Amino acid sequence: MPVFIFFLFTVMIFCPSPSLSEEWGGTQVFETEGIAAVIGSDLARAREGAVRDALQRAVTRAAGQWLTPQDGERKYDLLRERLYDRAEEFTQDFRILFEISDPDIYSVTVRVTVFSDRIKKDLQELGLINPPVQNPSVNLIFLTIRGIHTYSDYVRLRGVLKERIPGIREAVPREASWGLARFDIMTEATVATVAERLREKLAADIQHQDDRFLELKLR
Repeated sequence: MPVFIFFLFTVMIFCPSPSLSEEWGGTQVFETEGIAAVIGSDLARAREGAVRDALQRAVTRAAGQWLTPQDGERKYDLLRERLYDRAEEFTQDFRILFEISDPDIYSVTVRVTVFSDRIKKDLQELGLINPPVQNPSVNLIFLTIRGIHTYSDYVRLRGVLKERIPGIREAVPREASWGLARFDIMTEATVATVAERLREKLAADIQHQDDRFLELKLR
């Protein structure tokens, strides 16, 4: 029985070919090969199986960016159930670039765009990778301290801002004169929290506070 060979090329005119893996926001593009057995001369069914295999390989490659080989093997059954067997759900689109068949095997090469962010999220939910650490937001507070009458008052103030107030990342002095000092405060805390902590540490009274400005007076 002569071997039947079928070729299909998809030509992209005026469009440069992307690399094997391109990241566009929450998606990635892979070129993968898929194969399936031809049963009972049913080429259509074999073609469908080969495409499904290629999509699964694309999802597997995407997941492999975050998995160690050991985790990939140890958790294979779980990964197959949650990701690989549901590859179509993680596929944005695909294009067949090349396909070939003989009486026994159907093979395709496919360019697949997968939702890599969605895959990463599922891996996090499965406990296979750690969720990203959220950096706390940093606030800028304009601080004015009144009632400074000696140099030791100023030194004590600087020491409190630098070492004894949790959440303050940086205190940049802007003005120091008889009676007052001004600072730009970079902090993870709110104005109200900083005000209360300074009031306690400095034995000061709050004169004014809003979303950005805080003024205290030493007793």
